[in-house]
Amino acid sequence: MKISQFFQQRGFTHQNFQKRVSSGFTLTELLVSIAIMTFVIGVVLFNYRSYDENILADKFANEIILTLREAQVYATSVKEIQPGSDDFSGWYGIFFTDNSTEYLIFNDANQDGQYDTGEELQTYDTQSGLLNVFFTEVLGFPQTAPSVTVTFPRSLSPQIEASVAGVNPIGASFEIYSPRGEARRLVCVWESGRMYITRSADCE
Repeated sequence: MKISQFFQQRGFTHQNFQKRVSSGFTLTELLVSIAIMTFVIGVVLFNYRSYDENILADKFANEIILTLREAQVYATSVKEIQPGSDDFSGWYGIFFTDNSTEYLIFNDANQDGQYDTGEELQTYDTQSGLLNVFFTEVLGFPQTAPSVTVTFPRSLSPQIEASVAGVNPIGASFEIYSPRGEARRLVCVWESGRMYITRSADCE
């Protein structure tokens, strides 16, 4: 049997094919196509949103690390407190407040390791929120504090102070979230001078 005869017996003729093409999609086929397209678009949009949230969380966390490095460089390079003042005596630090979107870099003119009103040089906005500010002692788990100050007293190693009486922190961590709260990062600072970003629950 020829191939053409095989298809003709089963209704696959040229005329039937032309009729099928000219008739277009059936309602069922159209609905299935729309459902598939909707599913694919939904997956793409969901993944894009997750990707966008992670990018923003990384961006905010990196900005905090860069500000800490900036204070470190100011301190070790003996930056002049005010242009033309010939005063190079101050330390430099970062002041973090719990549950705030802002943190600031300041010049610790009296070298007490604390931020005092009027010492600020610039304020930064994370646009999302430092939901928790932690400090870590030699023994024990990280604890929250109303505020934490990281100061660089003319060295690469920071001095860490927490607004909690009777503690001696050796490290600090700053928890930051993306604007929708779907991505989290932890900025870790240790008395040794080590600074990094992690996705873990705690600094290691």
